[in-house]
Formats: sequence, structure tokens, C-alpha cells
Amino acid sequence: MAVHPKYQRQGIGSIMMQHICKETDQQGRCAYVLAAPEGVPLYSKFGFEIVGHVKTTHGAITSMFRPSRRSC
Repeated sequence: MAVHPKYQRQGIGSIMMQHICKETDQQGRCAYVLAAPEGVPLYSKFGFEIVGHVKTTHGAITSMFRPSRRSC
């Protein structure tokens, strides 16, 4: 997921994450993302937890996981 720099900091990423989390929860699925450093706060806000880090020649990538919040 990415938002064009011109449109960042306007809530667009949060709206997309709300939809994604709602869908994964309804389906009883977990979610996993590879986040650039700038994306970690957004994903954390939606319940993703850091599970690892990968260093690449282009910078660091953070592995994040969110369990399903499906109600039984």
C-alpha cells in the first residue's frame, strides 16, 4: 500500500487501513506487512506489531503482524 507523496498526511492511508483491517477481520484472517520506516507508525496504530527487521541496500524494512480480531 502506498499513498502518493502529494496526498500523504491527509488520512488516506488510514482510510485504506480501516477497510483492509475490517475485511481481514470479517474473514478471520491475520495480516502481515513489510513496512518502510515511515509506515511503521500507521501500521502500529492499527494493531500491527513488529516481528522483525530486514536490512537491504535500499534501507531497513520492518516486518509487522496483526492477528485477526474476528468475534466468535
